[in-house]
Amino acid sequence: MLCLNEEGGFIMDQKITGAARMTLDKCLKKGASSGEVFVIESKNLHIEVEKGDLDVIKDSTDRLMAVRVIVGRSLGFAFCTDFSRSSIDTLVDQVLKSAENTDEDPHNILPLPRESSFSSTRDKILLSVDLKEKIRLCTEMEKAAYKMDPRIKAARQVSYSDNISDVYLISSHGVEVSFGNASCSTFAMVIAQEGMESQMSWDMDVRTSYKQLKWIEVAQEAAQKALGLLGARPVSTRKAAVILSPPASISIFGSFAPAFYADSVQKGRSLMANRLGEIVASGEFNLTDDGLLAEGLATAPYDGEGVPMQKTKVIEDGRLNAYLYDTYTAHKDAVASTGNGVRLGFKSQPQVGATNMYIEKGELSEAELLSSVKEGLYVMEIMGAHTINPISGDFSLGASGHWIENGSRIHPVRGVTISGNMLDLFKNITGCADNLRFYGHFGSPSVFVSEMVISGGS
Repeated sequence: MLCLNEEGGFIMDQKITGAARMTLDKCLKKGASSGEVFVIESKNLHIEVEKGDLDVIKDSTDRLMAVRVIVGRSLGFAFCTDFSRSSIDTLVDQVLKSAENTDEDPHNILPLPRESSFSSTRDKILLSVDLKEKIRLCTEMEKAAYKMDPRIKAARQVSYSDNISDVYLISSHGVEVSFGNASCSTFAMVIAQEGMESQMSWDMDVRTSYKQLKWIEVAQEAAQKALGLLGARPVSTRKAAVILSPPASISIFGSFAPAFYADSVQKGRSLMANRLGEIVASGEFNLTDDGLLAEGLATAPYDGEGVPMQKTKVIEDGRLNAYLYDTYTAHKDAVASTGNGVRLGFKSQPQVGATNMYIEKGELSEAELLSSVKEGLYVMEIMGAHTINPISGDFSLGASGHWIENGSRIHPVRGVTISGNMLDLFKNITGCADNLRFYGHFGSPSVFVSEMVISGGS
């Protein structure tokens, strides 16, 4: 493992660096024009409680080495989990064979070394907190949910998870970087019941700092949401204002995020293709991807290719400013990588992806946004966001929440859909609240949409 020093930096484990260097050297000696070795070692913990007792515990440590080589202009990729000499020999043969079976592509290149100005540290408390304490706090979460109201009949998947990872990357171009990541999260799914009706809702919190992690509040919020949906009914079909809560906004805009990835644009699979420099949203809308965001879940000095992370203003004051690039897509467009070469699951090659992507917050509170709505829908949860068409931008999504009249929520709503086109949605955003919240790598405040089609019971 990479070890934490007194200053919060990292000391590379010599066994890991030795294995990586040996692997790279073997690849080059056997015919690779260039190569890269990526190593990650992660410790993962997941616990769940039910009815006051520990129900699930998963504690694992995973180690993986992924290798990319370029032979001529052909790219090879392979990985292994065993760092023995015989396994490394097999890995080298596999990655070179992979390159032999891959078509040549002039854009297959590896990045040159660039220094990052950012130095990552991990929360020392998270690295040392006792397991029994985590279990105890999980049981307190469950109790807090039941204490909210007698109508709370079940607390499901009350859980805590954490991940602590060490990364090392070396390439034949002189890239050599190492850094560590750590995060923790709480989650609660709660069911409220009244008569024959039951409603379910959830809440979660994800942090890089253990002390800032919310436990009781997550359970209480999940319970409050479920209780607030009891008695929900559809509304008649109409056009009206909509306020998207942070989770609802994240579901929609997070699902649409790949439209800003350079590979989607280059393949003609994005509504945002050929719109660089255009006004695509209202002047109130700002979308940012920031790999250096303080306490961001994806924050790191380098991306999955060893390119320094950066802050990219994707949409600024409604204007599309930039796409997100990794090394391959940047070479195709003759631009620099934006540090968005992401490894998904680490058993796949780097590809374009978001780091910490978020809709920037505004100055009004959510209550002030609500007060401006004469008639409309406050959306708590979205269903089917994955069905948004990234090319046309069309969507039709299930929604639940509360109906608003004269600035107040008057009754819960379910069984409705909201539909439209993403460009219209962007342009109808006339305000963002100040309650920016992250769920995973994507964040959003509550967002005010001046008009959407709401399809209900009649």
